Amino acid sequence: MSLASKETLAEHMVKEHGISTRKACKAVNIDRKKWSYKSVRKRSDEPLIDAFNRLTEKHPSIGFWQCYFRIRKQGFTDNHKRMYRIYNSMKLNIRRRAKSGFLHASNKCFINLKLPIKFGVSILCAIVYGTVGSSER
Repeated sequence: MSLASKETLAEHMVKEHGISTRKACKAVNIDRKKWSYKSVRKRSDEPLIDAFNRLTEKHPSIGFWQCYFRIRKQGFTDNHKRMYRIYNSMKLNIRRRAKSGFLHASNKCFINLKLPIKFGVSILCAIVYGTVGSSER
């Protein structure tokens, strides 16, 4: 006997014959947890997929978090884990470029430039950073 038929049999026993749910479940040999458990239907991902498609057509370079917050402003209440699963399944996760190798403020001058030595590093720093007359060396 299948589980569905056992559940309907137990339901019939409770409604028609007035037997307690505990005795009905024991008679048809099903767990009482199954009696009280009601499955929640899985929601469709289609509205979120449509929202992601509209958003990424309009703004192709934005990443997940910007998409997430913009979609939340549209009224979707799904959490970030579900949205990220859908975002990745649509293959929207874009690869970010590495930061370019600009000199940081701690590097005061370009040392690797091949300039004549007589030009001088301090003059080069003055030209690049506009530090003419400063005491930094």
